[in-house]
Amino acid sequence: MFSPTIRRFAAAALTVAAAGCTVHDTEPPPLSGPSQLALALRVTASPASVPQDGFSTSTITVQAIDDKGNPKAGVPIRVDMMVNGSTVDYGTLSARSVTTSTGGTVNVIYTAPPTPPNGINGFGLCDNGFLGGVPGNCVSIVATVTNGNNFVNANPDSVLIRLMPPGDIIPTGDWTYVPSAPKVNQDITFNGSGVLALSPGKTIVSYRWDFNDGSTAKSGVVVTHDFGLPGTYHVVLTTTDDVGQTKSIPKDITVSS
Repeated sequence: MFSPTIRRFAAAALTVAAAGCTVHDTEPPPLSGPSQLALALRVTASPASVPQDGFSTSTITVQAIDDKGNPKAGVPIRVDMMVNGSTVDYGTLSARSVTTSTGGTVNVIYTAPPTPPNGINGFGLCDNGFLGGVPGNCVSIVATVTNGNNFVNANPDSVLIRLMPPGDIIPTGDWTYVPSAPKVNQDITFNGSGVLALSPGKTIVSYRWDFNDGSTAKSGVVVTHDFGLPGTYHVVLTTTDDVGQTKSIPKDITVSS
């Protein structure tokens, strides 16, 4: 017969061994589904500044881009408004749930809210200093992919819109291209010199051209580009001035064979 001490030691050893076998036999967790990180969104607004008068609008363009840098069609997207990091209805959107077209883009119209009863007299909605001392409020338009196995893996993007006191003048200006009826593989000259900064006295310091044909964006006031296939391309010029304000002007250009 074993002594009580020996019996207790043997029982403890069997318990440890059993625990070790349990850990060894545990099945690994199943692999998660495919991630949405390969899909990116790009959001632009034209114009990026509108009067806060209850009826002025800005066209929000959302483009979906796959892991090879090409536009992706058929992507379901949720569009929301945010103020100071919180989701809130500040103005209206023509649609909340949209799907990208065959060119990988979709447009939503944002309408500014009415002027508050006490007027626009501060920077409460732009307290991050974005406006650099220019009066007005700010609202972010956020686009997020809504499909996939894991929603949190979607890669959102946003654009900031300045809401100006009514009576402010939105700088005009536009970019041009020649020839007006381009053909496949023909050099097209894009000229952004006619675009003005958002605020009087400011200077545009950068010009970014997105041709949305799978090519790399180009920089400069005047650039040349050709398209390798016939079709309609959504070209966007985004300018940035010396206080960081951006302005995006999109155009659809048809290229024939």
